[in-house]
Amino acid sequence: MSNKFVKTFKDMVLNFEESKMSKWSKFKFWFSIYVWEAYMPGWLTSHWYGVRPFYYNQISSRIWPRQKWLTKTIPRTWADKVTLIPDLLYTCIIHYVDDDGEDCFGTIIIDREPYKTELLECYNWAKTGRKEFEEKVNQALPKTDSWESFFKEPDENGYRIMFSCEDRTGKTHEELYGEHNRLEKEFYQLDEKYMTWIVKNVRTLWC
Repeated sequence: MSNKFVKTFKDMVLNFEESKMSKWSKFKFWFSIYVWEAYMPGWLTSHWYGVRPFYYNQISSRIWPRQKWLTKTIPRTWADKVTLIPDLLYTCIIHYVDDDGEDCFGTIIIDREPYKTELLECYNWAKTGRKEFEEKVNQALPKTDSWESFFKEPDENGYRIMFSCEDRTGKTHEELYGEHNRLEKEFYQLDEKYMTWIVKNVRTLWC
């Protein structure tokens, strides 16, 4: 074995030991290099590599799902596609950038502009910006009393008619809901902008 190969192998081992791998992943790497490859007979090693795909696909992946970070986003109760699609797309971006995910900025070199700036902007929207803006939209809704205050007393036939905004509050619909409608429209525009960016750049989101 050449000295160059030995040096390269040692560098690889050191890189793995200093990496952000979990303790379990480091143990598996250590076991495969220092125990399995070193002491197991060749016929057993060959047999293991033959059954390894079955173990990975049918056993290991069922016990330890590899996309658990994504499946945790999906609620057990019913959710409409208008909620699921944004949540899943943004969860992918968060996992791609976060240190405890794929850590794309720590794993590969991303310095191409404007891609780097756009990715960070999309990540910030997915991580905190979207929720903060959504709260701002909800806070712009006017304070209301109980639903009973929205309706007039029943007429002789038992029907109840809703008050107009002017009759109920003394303000027009635009005065009451104008700011909320404006913010809601801006929220949807930003949401579509970042979701479109993710779909357009989907082939670049790998580490």
